[in-house]
Amino acid sequence: MASNKRYDDLAAKKSLETKIFKTTTASLRKELKKVKSEKSAVILATKQANTKTQADILASNKRYDDLAAKKSLETKTFKTTTASYVKNSRKLNLKNLQSFLLPSKLLPKLKRTSWPVIKGMMIWLQKNR
Repeated sequence: MASNKRYDDLAAKKSLETKIFKTTTASLRKELKKVKSEKSAVILATKQANTKTQADILASNKRYDDLAAKKSLETKTFKTTTASYVKNSRKLNLKNLQSFLLPSKLLPKLKRTSWPVIKGMMIWLQKNR
């Protein structure tokens, strides 16, 4: 009888320990599952944020490239237009100067003269007219 009692006590003690271990294991499994789920959510959020950042960077680079190309074209157009205006202005001023009072002998020399000199001559002629 004593051995049966000892056996029963030991069986009850082991049964209680087993129940505690099962409960602890279940609790730890649940906690591990929760941590894994949270980790997955954080990883997913990080990937989404990185993807959005990359998309924003690409969009910004594209806008910059488009703007740079547009400004380059505008600058080229302005330079071409300005050069055309300067050329036409010089032609008109030279024709005006020629018809104004220069003899035809001076015209070939005047064409080789720099623009500031021609402009100065026109100012002088207008003042002394």
